[in-house]
Amino acid sequence: MLGVVYGRRRLGKTYLLSALAEQTGGFTFEATQDTESMTLGRLGRELAAHMGAPAPLHFDDWGEAIDALLRLGSNRPTTVVLDEFPY
Repeated sequence: MLGVVYGRRRLGKTYLLSALAEQTGGFTFEATQDTESMTLGRLGRELAAHMGAPAPLHFDDWGEAIDALLRLGSNRPTTVVLDEFPY
């Protein structure tokens, strides 16, 4: 299932979605205005920490990253929040 939340800035969307992910044991990633490789590297580090992996994950492209995020829900429904997705 996919949900999209959008709206004006400073209304609490990030707070709401972060609280949802925290309460459900999900994963939240907030994008920043970095290069693609820097963003994928940070996602790999943060996702590995969330999963308890001993080393950061490496993604060559967004296809690999999205596949890894989708695998989080392979055993049970899992909330995944990609905040500031245009970045």
